[in-house]
Amino acid sequence: MKTNLFLITKYWRYHKKQFASMLTSIVILTAFLLIALLMERTECRRQYDDKLRGSSKTFYLYSNLGSDAYEEMSQDKRVSMIGRTAICGKLGNDKTQYTYGTYIDDTAEELEYVKLSSGRFPEKTGEAAVYDYVLEDMFFTVDPDSYVGKEVTFDSYDLDDTYLLRTGRHVGQITFTITGVLCTDSRRDLKENRVDWGSDLSEVQMPTIYLWRDDCDLDENTFVYTAVSLYGDDEITEQSESAMEEFAQDYYDKTGIWPRSGRSRSAAEDICNITLGNEKLNSESYLSDSVQGILYFSVIAVILSAISLFGVMITVMSERQKSLDIVRDIGASRIKVAWIHILEWGILLVSGVICGGVVGITVYEVILEIQSRFLRLPKLRGYTVEWCVQQITENPFVMAKEMVENLQGKVDMIFIDFHAEATAEKIAMGRFLDGKITALFGTHTHVQTADEQILPEGTAYITDLGMTGPRDSVIGMDAKVSFKRFETALPEKYKLAEGECMLNAVEFEVDDNTNKVISIKRIQIQ
Repeated sequence: MKTNLFLITKYWRYHKKQFASMLTSIVILTAFLLIALLMERTECRRQYDDKLRGSSKTFYLYSNLGSDAYEEMSQDKRVSMIGRTAICGKLGNDKTQYTYGTYIDDTAEELEYVKLSSGRFPEKTGEAAVYDYVLEDMFFTVDPDSYVGKEVTFDSYDLDDTYLLRTGRHVGQITFTITGVLCTDSRRDLKENRVDWGSDLSEVQMPTIYLWRDDCDLDENTFVYTAVSLYGDDEITEQSESAMEEFAQDYYDKTGIWPRSGRSRSAAEDICNITLGNEKLNSESYLSDSVQGILYFSVIAVILSAISLFGVMITVMSERQKSLDIVRDIGASRIKVAWIHILEWGILLVSGVICGGVVGITVYEVILEIQSRFLRLPKLRGYTVEWCVQQITENPFVMAKEMVENLQGKVDMIFIDFHAEATAEKIAMGRFLDGKITALFGTHTHVQTADEQILPEGTAYITDLGMTGPRDSVIGMDAKVSFKRFETALPEKYKLAEGECMLNAVEFEVDDNTNKVISIKRIQIQ
């Protein structure tokens, strides 16, 4: 091996230009190939993020739904979540104005899935969350996130009678502290922040500045839109679309108001379908112009580098063969010469690929930084895994260990609810974290176990707490619905059972001095 390395080193020492040319070609080839792959992957991840923002919860959107209808919907068993957002006026200057509003209900934030780039939503009077492009336009900044914590003043304008985007009359000024910056993927996507309310109201813009609700004058004339979620993300079935249509028709008959928009698919379903290849990416939209340019340049660089590398390799191999023939003439075997070839090219390729990888990732990170600063694109790195896949593949034991280690020293007691199917998984997790946490209790089985105990290192444990709900049921649900699901293997929406209820619980007694559990007791109330 030493002899082979000596011969290789000596040869390349006297052929520095050829060595540098080949190494450079491999570095460029690797770097640009990596950049192209990572940029394409980044754009795919941005589309996943768009799907999440665009799908959100399954919901209907109503404009100016009356208070009576709102109260009735709130009590409707088909509704899993409902929230209202108000459009109160416009802020800006005499040339450019942006609608401002507020969440009347906290649930509206979750339903709409408005994404924060930094900071938080307002929590008290005098605070506001503002879209990044608003700050860019009003203050000519390329770093809207730097405005978090700053106090700003906008001219205030009212809405006209039709709630159109025309300029209203000036009514004063509003001063607030920016607590959060809302994120858009790019300026070309601003139109997605508008909702088509129909020809009667033309195009009304969603709030681009969110104030605290106490800072908005809300009355019966305030324009309000209501988001109504009929199902959670894990409840979407084939019957969802027809059920939503039935819901819309019911309330149209009652109120004469038809929802302006609606979706019958969950965000998780959309993302997982793309991730698993069940849906094709929209080739016309998922690659931005800037990324397409980078990809084209990368492809050209890769082709040129490959041609250059091939030409240099032919020349080098021809000359190299002459020197290796001399080695064979002085007694080296064919195997030894072959090993020199393999080792020589192996070292060259490995060195080039490593250097190219470093260069490629560095350039890629620079591109992401430029896109983030000037185009306001989120830094979604191409070498990370999608949210959907992470949820499926994360190791709970690894994650639990990391979370516990992060919490130790910061809190006195750590309780873990381990939601798992198999009892063996829960027992293993309890033993795994014994002595590191205060207690671990399992859930999901819905049947209380009789194995409550204090483990050898002091951690309290029970495999399953049980459930609280109707006793005459199948894990709290109507037994007839469960029978139908098992008999037909067809999807059927679960229905809560009725009748007398039971309560399962566990009582832990903790020592105030040691923060260790000194006793554990099951509670069963029939």
